[in-house]
Amino acid sequence: MDLEELLQRAAILKQNRPQARSGATWYRVTARQGEAEVYLYDEIGAFGITAQAFVQELAQLDADSIRLHLNSPGGDVFDGIAIYNALKAHRAQVNVQVDSLAASIASVVAMAGDRVEIAGNAQVMIHDARGLAIGTADDMRELAELLDASSDIIAAIYQARAGGQTRSWRKAMKAITWYRGKEAVDAGLADAVFTPAPQRAGFVQQLDEQLPATPATIDYASLFREAMEAQEVLT
Repeated sequence: MDLEELLQRAAILKQNRPQARSGATWYRVTARQGEAEVYLYDEIGAFGITAQAFVQELAQLDADSIRLHLNSPGGDVFDGIAIYNALKAHRAQVNVQVDSLAASIASVVAMAGDRVEIAGNAQVMIHDARGLAIGTADDMRELAELLDASSDIIAAIYQARAGGQTRSWRKAMKAITWYRGKEAVDAGLADAVFTPAPQRAGFVQQLDEQLPATPATIDYASLFREAMEAQEVLT
């Protein structure tokens, strides 16, 4: 399988992802309270929620307040930073609620909140940008420079919210650091720990109708092996 065929297969996998049930989008607007509830419960990027889709939906929200619920393993750096910037630019008060996981670039999206709350049993994970290159030694060096530049940008975003020095954040990123509940607050990545409150009757059913169906399983190991085979064909 050559590189072109590999890319075509990845595009097919993206197209075949299940869509939200009942035609619903992945956010729910509570107009009565003047607050839009946005659930980012997926990967960020081509295999989950893209920046393009997020910004298009965000632009349609006419609310004084947005509550962004996060449970994401992260994803594409550029899509994540675009989502971060779109949230920062929105006129609404943005309240981020880390319901379970804000990892990798999803932790950067969390930093867009005017207020950030995290569940006591939720986690934030930060690490250096990562990538995969196929090509010459020059291609590898170019990717390394891009990854360093991206990591510096991310560290500056953490520093802008939590204080400290960007080099200290880069050190924590290189170590792949996890912060649970209060640890995230102590580090300055969140403002408070919240305790989930009992929800009204029918809330779970309503939420189930609004959230996307579970994504299709993607065999990343096979894709990686095929990428390596494609590299051998190209060299």
